[in-house]
Amino acid sequence: MDKATLRKTYLEKRLTLSIKEFDKRNKKLIENLFQLVDFTKIEYLHVFLPIEKFKEVNTWPIIARVKKNYPHIKIVVPKVVGDKLVHYLFETKDQLKISKWGIEEPSYGTIISPQQIDMVHVPLVVADKKGNRIGYGKGFYDRFLSECKPTAQKIGLSLLPLLDKIDCVESTDVKLDTCITP
Repeated sequence: MDKATLRKTYLEKRLTLSIKEFDKRNKKLIENLFQLVDFTKIEYLHVFLPIEKFKEVNTWPIIARVKKNYPHIKIVVPKVVGDKLVHYLFETKDQLKISKWGIEEPSYGTIISPQQIDMVHVPLVVADKKGNRIGYGKGFYDRFLSECKPTAQKIGLSLLPLLDKIDCVESTDVKLDTCITP
């Protein structure tokens, strides 16, 4: 299957999840994340804010748990500016505004360089067991991940099971180090 077909197919699968099933998978994914990933040496953690209309992973419980259990970690959130992501230190929900795409984004704050980020939680539509992912097709995260330091951990978050293999990989696609599922 090509990327557009995979994107459409798996976005539809995610959108058909009931509220109960979504909540169950989201909670299990978060539990798996904190069991499988070591946060102790992370200084800057980049977390995407969920696009609710696409039933994206609800990352707010992740942010809350990190703030509680790892107060040394600085949370970084993205804002779309042109064809790039700009990354801001997340300090309070007051700095967030709804963008034209319906995504909460920072309207002000301290800008953080991709080179400072130690771990990135990456949004996706579907991924495979080899670390390939299909996003929304605009390349924002591939461009961003290619700017991060080589040691930055790239962790996909998916409510759907991983595919065995995605064949339509391009040279500009940046692989995940791991992908957490429910």
